[in-house]
Amino acid sequence: MMQEPHPHNDNQDKEMEHVYKEIEIKLNSRNFNLLIQILGDPNKIIHAGLYKVRDLYSDARCLVFLRKGSRLELKKFHLRYFHMDKERICAISNIVKTTSSLCQLYLQHCNIDAIGAFMIGESVKTTSTTSVTVLNLDGKLIEDDGAIALANALETNQHLETLSLDKNMISSRGAVAIAKKCIGVNSSSLLRLDLYGNMISEKGAVAIAENLSMNCWSSKLRYLHLGKNRIGNLGMIALARALKRKNMPLETLLLHFNNVGNTGACALANSLRVNNHTLTTIDLQRNLIGNPGVLALLGAVEMNSSIDSVELFGNRCNRQLTDAVDSIVKKKERNRVR
Repeated sequence: MMQEPHPHNDNQDKEMEHVYKEIEIKLNSRNFNLLIQILGDPNKIIHAGLYKVRDLYSDARCLVFLRKGSRLELKKFHLRYFHMDKERICAISNIVKTTSSLCQLYLQHCNIDAIGAFMIGESVKTTSTTSVTVLNLDGKLIEDDGAIALANALETNQHLETLSLDKNMISSRGAVAIAKKCIGVNSSSLLRLDLYGNMISEKGAVAIAENLSMNCWSSKLRYLHLGKNRIGNLGMIALARALKRKNMPLETLLLHFNNVGNTGACALANSLRVNNHTLTTIDLQRNLIGNPGVLALLGAVEMNSSIDSVELFGNRCNRQLTDAVDSIVKKKERNRVR
């Protein structure tokens, strides 16, 4: 019999103590052995079952439950910096398949490789049995084969809203698959795509832009993070072209550390002048944009009614110009408040 953990502080109320007991009962059910298989120590599972989860940057093991009548349902599974072998990944896949209440699955920096990505993808493939809306596999080992396998599995998924694959050494080949299967399909439910710190290059950015453009009438994508991907001017031009399309849903575009220069900045500025009234946030920090590019953006931001955040720190331009852009954005914000 496992011991009930001690309360974290003296102010913890009796209801929380009752929650602990219910979690212990819940975790003695059919998924308990699977959880032991993943986390190793049953006491870690009990300690992990808390309403309030501190976002730790090392060795984080978190399970979040929500009350439904007299039961507690598993809603969020979060592991970070936790070694995952094939057996543990298989156990997690089985939990996803058999736990319809699970909405958020975070396996960040957990040594998930291409085979692991395939197994996780297969577990969320069928929307009739799974309801995962957030899938985060940030790490460094998925690479192109894993990204392709994951994209193929997600093509038929109609629940997933957030997909994060930061720092996984994904090149243009993996990005093309993600673009076609997760953005270019009419049934996609994806709201947020995060590919920060990969190597998708201009080719990958072009594929994402083209699929977003072709499917803009049905796409739900609001947030796109392509920071630190070497997309260059050609990738920026392709994204700017996509932003000109009517019904483009994109609201946040993060492109810092991407070798974007004046040509790409001017293309973006032209899109903001011509047609786009949904984009609100642009991050172009640490690129190669000089005075001509910032001047073009300055005029575009002044004309565009939707932009409320533009980040240009660390470019090759005069500080006075970036300050001028900031001033316009703040002025527009004050006017909206009034």
